[in-house]
Amino acid sequence: MAPSQRTNILRSIIALIIMGSNLLAFNSAAAYIPVTAGNAALVDEGQVTVSSLPQSLLKFASAIRNGEKDQITGIFAEDTLAYRVVQQPTGEPGFVSGVDGVVTQFGMATKYGSIGMLAHNFAAGESFFQLKVGMTIHLVYGDGTVRGYLIRQVSRFQALSPTSPTSDFFNLESGEKISAAELFTRMYGGQDHLTLQTCIASGDESSWGRLFILAEPIL
Repeated sequence: MAPSQRTNILRSIIALIIMGSNLLAFNSAAAYIPVTAGNAALVDEGQVTVSSLPQSLLKFASAIRNGEKDQITGIFAEDTLAYRVVQQPTGEPGFVSGVDGVVTQFGMATKYGSIGMLAHNFAAGESFFQLKVGMTIHLVYGDGTVRGYLIRQVSRFQALSPTSPTSDFFNLESGEKISAAELFTRMYGGQDHLTLQTCIASGDESSWGRLFILAEPIL
């Protein structure tokens, strides 16, 4: 075998090893679906609710400007929701603000190319159930920039361990059983899309399932 052939084979083996390592790292890190339900008593003290924010998109965008062009500060859907967006504390991927009228940006989703928005179903997440395929969601940035997303998919899953962020799930449409890692990949993996998540309550279990709203950017 020629030296050049041995070199090419060695490079291919190294590439496969690196690819496998990256895949394992992705599956390990992504096996996390935040629990977006709980007791309303978890509402953060000292924060102001925003139910009085303007319902006009332009007025809403103006009201939540902070000058940070790369920071999402609000989320808006006409006649449905107008909420401020807050960030998760560093190292707390399960944090979800309990303040009514506030949505939390999912930091882990950002690392994998999408924009994730979390809300408890007893607070802002209650409005997520009103969102339907074909509706438009607007994200507002700190400099007043607005970007639109068209809802393409609404998915519902039962959590087999309702209060666990690493639970397995049943797809309520297909009956398929999938892991938290696979669900994360489907809902948050891939480039440039928006995913909203909240919990589905059933009976006495407030975190019985998970609702996901997937939307694509309007170019």
